[in-house]
This record gives sequence, C-alpha cells and structure tokens, in this order.
Amino acid sequence: MHNIPKTWHATSPSVLMARVSTTSPTAAAPSCADSPAPTPPTRSPAASPEEPAMTQPNGPRVVGLDLSITATGIAFADGTTHTIRSTKHGDERLLDIVYDIAKAVQHASLAVIEDLPTHAKSAGITGMVHGAVRMELLRSFVPYVLITPASLKKYASGKGNCGKPEMAVAAFKRLGIEPGDDNQVDAAWLRAAALDHLGHPLAQMPATHRAALDAVTWPEMPAPLVVPYQGGRHTDTHTINLLGQEAS
Repeated sequence: MHNIPKTWHATSPSVLMARVSTTSPTAAAPSCADSPAPTPPTRSPAASPEEPAMTQPNGPRVVGLDLSITATGIAFADGTTHTIRSTKHGDERLLDIVYDIAKAVQHASLAVIEDLPTHAKSAGITGMVHGAVRMELLRSFVPYVLITPASLKKYASGKGNCGKPEMAVAAFKRLGIEPGDDNQVDAAWLRAAALDHLGHPLAQMPATHRAALDAVTWPEMPAPLVVPYQGGRHTDTHTINLLGQEAS
C-alpha cells in the first residue's frame, strides 16, 4: 500500500461526544466555525466505547470501499482502515486506486461499496472509479454489493440523513474505532453492515438500524473454497475458506 499520511478533516469523534453530552438531544450539531483544532487520530479511543466491537478473526473476509477519485476509503478484512490519495493527475489516478484495491480484496469473501449519489456533480467522476474497481472485482472473482448512502447512514446512526460527524461518533461509540477521516468511517460502516448481514455483527445494533439492511440487494455468497488467508494486509500461515471457517 502507499505510505500516505492519514488526515482527519473533521472534529475528532471523542471531542464531538464530549460536546454532545453537554447539549440537549435536539440541539444543533456544532458548526465548523466553532470547532477546535483537529486532533490526530488514534488507534485506541480515549475512553471505553459504549459497545466495543467484537473481534472475529475467523469470520467472513469483508472489505468496505468508499470510492472517490480524490480520496478512497478502505476498511480491510482485518478491520484496519486506510485512505488512498493518489499523487497522479487526471484519469491516471485510477491506476493507483485499482492497484491498491486489488491488493486489499485478495481472497475477500465480499466487497461492500457505497453506491453513487443520485444527484451530485461528482457522480460522473466517481462513476469512473466505480467502473474501474468493479472491473477489478469481477476479474478477481470477488462478489460485491452496493449500499446507498441513506441506507448506510440509517444503519450507522438510525437516521438516513445524518451528517459525517454523527457517522464518526457512531463508529466510536458502537464499533470502538476512530478512523483517520470520513472516507475511512464510511468504509468501516460498509464493512460492519455486511458482516452483520452475514451473521457476524461487530456490535449489537438496534432493530431500527438493522432495518436498513433489508433495503440492500445482497449477492449470493460463493460455495466454500479453501484459499490461503492473508488477514487483510497481514500474511498468516493458516488456511480458511471463503465463509471464514478454519480449514481442517
């Protein structure tokens, strides 16, 4: 992967949580103007999350992809996250994006992609990224599924129109993670939604949140196939099948 430094372009979820706790539930979210200086992201949250994520090393190998020509978020099969920021220009950026994603989805059970926005100026450019990535997934025989932004937001926060800060706070409280930027937050929630659908939830989500999964057209999972397990970006020696079961 490219050794690209991660930057967090919004107030840290732990800071937002502290603010929310001092305001009423109906109060408006803090604006960017009165936000404190960004704090560096950390792998471990400053406080214990409300519902810690469950680690399932032998579960399905699901990869979350928040696609963008400028900053593509990836949630790897091992739960770590990363943002692809290519230094190339124009369509050449597709080469970096596809190259990094090809490595990320090796031996993946499922790739989960946030669907294109219905009305957005950038939809055409993001569509190029979708086409390039889907071609690589097809070439690699990795099944993929699309989740609309509204469904993803509802699964994460309970509201289909929540903002990026609310998504980050929900990831901190429910999944016990504080990703490096909003692209990684979306990718992490895409991965969490698919794992929940496959019977390996990372957190006990309310039924109202899980209802969002019913709006997704899930693909049929492939038959078990024994392949070397590489644990996201980290190589291990044991072997499991595509459904995440230890091979005998």
